[in-house]
Amino acid sequence: MVCDNYASHNNAQIKIWLARASDIQTWIGTWNTNTLPCTWTNTAEKILATLADYLHRIRNADTNQSSD
Repeated sequence: MVCDNYASHNNAQIKIWLARASDIQTWIGTWNTNTLPCTWTNTAEKILATLADYLHRIRNADTNQSSD
């Protein structure tokens, strides 16, 4: 047995969400049909260094904001 409030599907926000979900499913279907290999262009060290730099910046930004 499936219980559903069909009237909720008439809500504008739900209609937008359902349209986006449909668009996403279409994109996934297209992507899976036309797959491309994943190619890494950076080393693990470069990726981790970039992540560390980003974390350092957001931690400093948070510290600077709380002292204002």
